[in-house]
Order: sequence, then structure tokens, then C-alpha cells
Amino acid sequence: MSWETNLVALNGKERYIKDASPFETVIVDNTIYEKVYVEAVISDDPEKLKDGELLFVRDFKENLITSSWRIKIIKRLSPPHAKYL
Repeated sequence: MSWETNLVALNGKERYIKDASPFETVIVDNTIYEKVYVEAVISDDPEKLKDGELLFVRDFKENLITSSWRIKIIKRLSPPHAKYL
């Protein structure tokens, strides 16, 4: 699978990303171009999340960030139950 998100969705989650701790966010499944609400661990350091999948991240201008990010989805959430909405 191919996953994508942007810095807007990750804004305020820097502590979770640094600690590789789970949090709720929205990502895009690039195979079907659909938003998916998840509880996941996201890291901008591939060494902290070696078993994670590749995550493409876009900046505030929607440019693709070239560094390697990883995501490990813990569970999918239904949109009405996502706490951050």
C-alpha cells in the first residue's frame, strides 16, 4: 500500500512523532485516493519504525518532502469517532 499525509494533519503532533508514540490522524490511501482515519505511529526517522510502511508527506505548499517517513497503523477509525475532528 501507498500512504500519504501532509504537515497540516501532523501539526501539533511533533511530540508523538519524535517519541514514535501512537496518535489519531488522517492519511490518504494512494491506491484508491481515499481518506482513512487511523490511530497510528508515525516517524520521520526510519530507524525508529523499521517495521513501518512508507509514508509520503507533503509540506504546507503541497510539495513532497523527500525524507523517508514511516507509518505503522494500529487501527482504522470511523470518521465520527476520530477525536481530532
